Amino acid sequence: MNIESLLTFSILGMFLCGSLTVMGADALIYFLAPEDTTSLQSYTRQECERIFRERFNTILVPSPQQGSSKMVHTVVIGAATSNPTIAKLIESGFIEAESHEQGYSMKCGPNPKNSSEWLLVIAGVDDAGVLYGLRDLEHFEMKNFKVVDGNIDVSPFSRMDYPRIEYRGHWVWGCNMPDKKAWLENMSQWKMNELIHWDNFPPKKAKEYVDFAHSRGIRVVWGFGWGWNPDWNFTVPKEFDRGVGKDVLMCGSDAFNKAFFKREILRKIRDEYAPSGCDGIYFQSFTETPKCECERCKKKSMGEIMLEFVNPLVDAVKTEFPDLWVSCGVHSNFGKYDHLKDLDPRCNLYWENCPSGTSIRGELEDFGYINKSLPYSHGFSETCVSDPEYTEASLKKWMDENAHRYTLKGNLQAYIEYMKPLQAWAKVMLGKKSANKHGTTVACHSMFSRRTPFIHVALSEAMWNPESDTGKTVSELVSFLKDNGGVPAFSEKASIPSREVQHDAVGKNVSLANAFHPNYPGDGSKTLTDGKRALEKNVCDTAWLGFHRQNLDAVIDLSTPTSINAFSTGFLYQPSVAVYLPEFVEYAVSHDGRNFKVVGVVQAPEHDGSDNRHVYRLGGLDLYKVCLVRVRANYVKEWLFVDEILVNPLQLD
Repeated sequence: MNIESLLTFSILGMFLCGSLTVMGADALIYFLAPEDTTSLQSYTRQECERIFRERFNTILVPSPQQGSSKMVHTVVIGAATSNPTIAKLIESGFIEAESHEQGYSMKCGPNPKNSSEWLLVIAGVDDAGVLYGLRDLEHFEMKNFKVVDGNIDVSPFSRMDYPRIEYRGHWVWGCNMPDKKAWLENMSQWKMNELIHWDNFPPKKAKEYVDFAHSRGIRVVWGFGWGWNPDWNFTVPKEFDRGVGKDVLMCGSDAFNKAFFKREILRKIRDEYAPSGCDGIYFQSFTETPKCECERCKKKSMGEIMLEFVNPLVDAVKTEFPDLWVSCGVHSNFGKYDHLKDLDPRCNLYWENCPSGTSIRGELEDFGYINKSLPYSHGFSETCVSDPEYTEASLKKWMDENAHRYTLKGNLQAYIEYMKPLQAWAKVMLGKKSANKHGTTVACHSMFSRRTPFIHVALSEAMWNPESDTGKTVSELVSFLKDNGGVPAFSEKASIPSREVQHDAVGKNVSLANAFHPNYPGDGSKTLTDGKRALEKNVCDTAWLGFHRQNLDAVIDLSTPTSINAFSTGFLYQPSVAVYLPEFVEYAVSHDGRNFKVVGVVQAPEHDGSDNRHVYRLGGLDLYKVCLVRVRANYVKEWLFVDEILVNPLQLD
C-alpha cells in the first residue's frame, strides 16, 4: 500500500477512523489514531478530539461519508514504534523522527496526496511523547489554524521537542484538596508526570487516584515518615527510645527502634500503599530534626545515623516490593552530605533546596530536587484521615477564596523576569552527572483545583526546556492562558506596578518597638501589612510609614503557624530630603511566640542614586510553623521610610 492510499483508508484492526464536520463547512478532517491499547492512548485521542471540537465547533461522526466531494484534511497521531502510518510517514520523509524518551515530532503541511488538503502528524517516541506533542500543539501551534470561507486553512509548521528533565511535577503534603482529579488533570495539561504526595496515610480513594493519574501519564508516589516525627505515622510502643537532646524525637541507633520500623514500614506498605497500585514510596529520616546525643549517636554524623537506619529498610522494601521506586528526602540543613554517597543505590535521593549536595553518588545516581522558593508554592496542609467531600457550591467558594493564588500581577515583562530564575535552576539540574533527574516544587494544597497558576505553568516549561527563548515562551503561554481564563489579573497595558500586593501577612497585627513620625503616619502600624505598597518615589505617598532617627523594629503576629519560603520589604531612597536606605534588613522568626532566630540579613542594594523604591528580598527559605516574624532595619542619617513587609509574596515586588 502506498503512502497516498495509507492516508485515505484505515488499516483494519490498527486504526480508528472517523470524520469531523467543520462548522457546516465544505471540509472533513479524518482522524487516524491507534486503537485503545492503553488508557493513556485513549485519553490522548479524546484530548485531540476535544481540541479541534472546542476550537472549530466540530462534530465527530461515526464513519467517513462515502462518495463525498468535500475537501479532506487528515490528522494522524501515535507513537512511531507502534503506529505503521507514523512509521511510513517518517520513512517517506514527510516528518522527521525524534529519538529522546517522552519526545515528539510534529508537522503540519500539504498532504502528499493532494496539496490543496493539509496533513497534521504528531509522532511520539512513546505514548507520553504523543500526549506532550498534543499539549504543545494546543498551547503553541493552534494559532496556525484559521477558518476561511468555511474551510480550515493552516500555515505550515513543524516542531520537535523532548523534556530535558525526565520527571517533572509536585511534592505536596496533606489530603485536603477538594478535587484531586482536577489537580491531576491540570498536571497533565502542563506535561507534568510525577506527583509525590506525603501524608500520614494514603487518601481513602488512593487506588482511584492512582488509576486516574496513570491514565493521564502521571506516576504517583505516596510518602510517609521513616524516623521523622514518628508519632505522625505510627503508634509507637513504650519501649521506643526518644534519644537524648532538646527536641530529639528518637534515637536512630536503637535496635528496638530499627526492628519496630522495619516491621511497621513493611506492614504499612503491604496493607495500605501497595494495594493502591502506586509507583513509589517517599520518606524522610533524621532530617530537619535535632541529632540524638546519646553515647551511640554522639560520635556519628547525621548522615551516618540515617544510613544505619535507612539502608536495611530500603533493602527490606526492595526485597519484598522489587518494582516499587523508593525515594529518600533530605533537607538543606542536613549537615555533612558526603556520607550519603553510601545510600543504597536502589534508593532515589530527593533534595529540598539543597543544590550543593546533588549527584554525590556519580553519573548513575537517581536524584531529584524540590524547589521551595516559588511564591505561594509552599503552604501547610493539615493531614486528614479521609478525602473531604465537596459540592460544586463549596468548591466554587473554595476557588473564590483562593482566586488571588492563581496569578501573578503585572505586565508581560514581569512574567518573563519571573521565569528566568526557574530556567536557571533547571540548567543547574541539567549540569549534574546523574542518569535520572526529578524536578518538583512544593505545591500549596489550594494551588490546584480546576485552575493552573502561572507560577506552575512557568515551572513546568522551565524544566521541559530551560534553554528555550524565555520571552517567546512566556508570550505564547500568557496568550493561551488569557484566551482560556487562566490569568485573570494580567494586563499588557500595565506600565506601573500595582499598588495592591498579596502575601500571607496581609491584615496581620504589627507591633513596633520604635514610634513612627506623626508627620508621616500612613495608616499607623498596620501600614506595614495592609497589602498596599507605595507607588510614588517620594514621601508624599501615604503608603509610606516614616521613621525619624529611629530604626525599624517590627514584629508581625501571623495568628496561625505558617510555613515561609520568602520575605521582602520596600524602602524609599530620596536623598534630597534626607531619606536613605537602611544598611541592612534583618529577618527573624519565632516558633514559640517568645524566642527569635535570625534567618537572614539582606544588605543594601546597589543603585544609581536616583529617587526610587528598593526592595530587600530574602528567598529560598524552608521554615515551618512560624508564629511571629521580626523585621529590623537601621536608619542612616535622618529618615527611614518603609511601605510593606511581605511574607510569602505572591507576585514580583
